[in-house]
Amino acid sequence: MRRTFENLSPSERSLILVASVVLFAGLIYGLVWRPLQADLANQASKLESNQKTVEWMRKSAQVLARIKTQTAAQGRKGPRQSILSLVDQTARKAGLGGTIKRVEPAGKGKVRIRMESVAFDDMISWLEGLLGQSAISIESIAIDRGDPLGLVDAHLTLLDPMAQ
Repeated sequence: MRRTFENLSPSERSLILVASVVLFAGLIYGLVWRPLQADLANQASKLESNQKTVEWMRKSAQVLARIKTQTAAQGRKGPRQSILSLVDQTARKAGLGGTIKRVEPAGKGKVRIRMESVAFDDMISWLEGLLGQSAISIESIAIDRGDPLGLVDAHLTLLDPMAQ
């Protein structure tokens, strides 16, 4: 192959060298530079999405902390009513009856609730009202961001210390 190259005229050799350099540059661009740029754009998009999620989580944590503080600070008044019926009644009144997929007792004075595709703001407003009018408190809560933005799936365990 080297002998064939040496037998070519100088202009043909120059043309082959230039074509080789262009081909090499094209390969570097196509196999290295372009995939790196695409990955960089993808990572930037993921970063932006994660930053929005963190911002949403911080706001949610503040709201939940405020609810917990209000719940702890209040004297817990109100008529004695079963925690199951109180949860059902207040959820329906708040327009969340269709989002509650399961309500089940979890022991004396406890209830587990599973909500799907519920508007986060509506759920928090309902919880604020429920906790504000009764002795109920949140024992545990897990909230998963849903799709579209603003809707969540939630698993709650509520506790009525007066029923214990």
